[in-house]
Amino acid sequence: MLIFKYLIYIIFLYVILLLGTLSFIFKPIKDEIISAKTTINSIYINNFELKVKKQILNNNYDSLVDEMIQLKETNILNNIEVKYLKYYITVESLLKHSDNIKTKDWVLNDVSIDSRFGNIKKYSDTIYVFTPDEDYEKEEYIDIKFQALNDTNMQNSISSIRFILPKIEFLQNEEKSNKAKEYLKSILNLQDIYKEKFFYLDNGDNFASIKYTINNNAAFKKIYETLVTLLIYFTILYFLIVFLILSSNYVLMQTMIVKYLKELEAYINDVLDNKFYKFNEKKLKHKNIIKIAKSISKISKKTSSIINELNVNKSTLELQLSTDNLTKFPNSKIFENDLKSLFLTDIKSYISLVKLETLKNFVKNNSQKDTDQLILSFANILKTTIEKVHGSHSTIYRSYGSEFIIISKFADFKLINTILSDITDNINILREDFKLDEKIIFSTSIPFDHYSTTQRILEKLEKVHEERIVTLDTFYIEKPDEANEKDLQLEKVVTSIIKNDAFSLSYKFDTYLFMEENILIMKEVSANLLSTDGSVIPIGTFIAVAEHKQLAIDFDKQLIIKVFKFINKNNIDYILAINISISSINDDSFINWLEAKLLYDYKDVINNIVFSVTTFAAKNNFDTFVKFSNSVKKFNGKILLKRFSYNDLKLEELESLNLDYIRVHKDYTTNIDEKRKVVLKNIVNFSVIHDIHILGDLVSNQSDYDILKGLRFYGTSK
Repeated sequence: MLIFKYLIYIIFLYVILLLGTLSFIFKPIKDEIISAKTTINSIYINNFELKVKKQILNNNYDSLVDEMIQLKETNILNNIEVKYLKYYITVESLLKHSDNIKTKDWVLNDVSIDSRFGNIKKYSDTIYVFTPDEDYEKEEYIDIKFQALNDTNMQNSISSIRFILPKIEFLQNEEKSNKAKEYLKSILNLQDIYKEKFFYLDNGDNFASIKYTINNNAAFKKIYETLVTLLIYFTILYFLIVFLILSSNYVLMQTMIVKYLKELEAYINDVLDNKFYKFNEKKLKHKNIIKIAKSISKISKKTSSIINELNVNKSTLELQLSTDNLTKFPNSKIFENDLKSLFLTDIKSYISLVKLETLKNFVKNNSQKDTDQLILSFANILKTTIEKVHGSHSTIYRSYGSEFIIISKFADFKLINTILSDITDNINILREDFKLDEKIIFSTSIPFDHYSTTQRILEKLEKVHEERIVTLDTFYIEKPDEANEKDLQLEKVVTSIIKNDAFSLSYKFDTYLFMEENILIMKEVSANLLSTDGSVIPIGTFIAVAEHKQLAIDFDKQLIIKVFKFINKNNIDYILAINISISSINDDSFINWLEAKLLYDYKDVINNIVFSVTTFAAKNNFDTFVKFSNSVKKFNGKILLKRFSYNDLKLEELESLNLDYIRVHKDYTTNIDEKRKVVLKNIVNFSVIHDIHILGDLVSNQSDYDILKGLRFYGTSK
């Protein structure tokens, strides 16, 4: 683009200088050429007129032809026409055309003609005037009789004369002029000139005229050749000078300025790599570059301060959002993320709920300090027992209060039985230390169901726990076989829904602008998925089964077409967010299908849709998501990254994504404190730099709403 800009400047300067050159150099040359050629033309024509006057008057046809041919050969005329105005016959003409008298020293008498030609009268001593009959034709010869006398003799004679004038064809030898040359002729005012010349007798009576068109071909040819030569030399000289200037500038840039810029570039690269230090400005010599260096140094200091503040607050906030303050175990938020990750694998796992049942009564009779100590002691037993039996394959999470959840990967019924048995045995030490005389804990463990959801797993775990604690003393473990039949039935239902396109859509989570709160900007597309008993199938479960059955792409296509048709039918003025499965993102043929639909079949809906992917899914398929977002941008599609969390993606990772919207996870936009506010501010700053709209998620608290509005979030759902 920069090269094109400079090229425009060079051409513009070329035109300006060329016009100036033509004005100051070419114009005088042109005027001189025209003046010289006009003078030459005048000489030729004046000489011709002097010669032909007598020849016309004396009816000298052959001599007149010769003169006209000579004039034709000068190429200064396009045509010439000689015409008699009156018919005069001179004594010289009678003697010249006489059949027997050829000398001039005679006196003529009794001049007469046949009356059928007309009549002839004496006009002066040397001229007779002929008045033709109406039927006379100029091609006919007139026989004129006369008597000639001299000092010694008298003779009768006849002269044959006809009043015909020669016609000369003027065929120019030069090439046909093109439109450009004709236009140039008009600019130079070198159009053909029409003139008419009259010939007079001594007493002032006219007897003939000449009409001719003077061309300026010779002058134009000379001017044209001069102009072309001038253009060639000017162009060569101009671009030679431009080349020398650019070459000199390039050498200067390479030897001086580029050297300094490389110093700055190295410094900027260090800043981008989070290596902050004071730049040594003494390395530079050019004052303008020194100013730039100082400004960059100031930016570096501010950036360093912002990043340090962001990192501190981000680390603190992440710790708050991900860790239980007392036990330092990961909290329920991390449990949900880890459970989601488990859905993406085929690892056989167990989810266990361990409740410190005695805590409820212990709190009533003991201080907060003793209560905390009981919880910490219990947590320590859990940790040491699990590490001993299962190592790093099991992770403990504190849900809240007395509840602890364990994810055990690569586990079977036998291993879980060992873990829970050891925990039960080791926990008895608490009975002595804290004088506990009731049931201390009860544990429940169920196989991880890849077709379920986080919410359903937790609900099932709680339900089984409540049922079994009544009949059992220590723990209960569900065997995997109990879930297989339900999974098979669910697979049949999901397959049937997709094969028969048997679902409808609803549109939820209305998102409004912050600046104009009544303007709806976005809704999220939600599929209504019902089982055979009328119960709702969670979308997470549905997609998990669909991906297992390799039907997720077909489902996405069906949903997308339904959305496109809805937009065309309802002429909406807001955006619909369409959730895309991982299977579709990974499939090139799906992307090609989507591109074809948006470019040809449904090209009018592109401004009313955005493709939505969770941050968690983007994290686990990062390279694929980068490729997908770039592909969508090729046909002007938009991308929404929802439930954004620092636990999934960092800001620096977002830079490689072509995003239009980011919906921040509600954990960041609920009960906003100063630390959250700093993190949110930096997210907004990032979005401004990268032209991304930042959205809130289900903001219900007015205080949180006002803070997000002050931070200039784009919009939010409530």
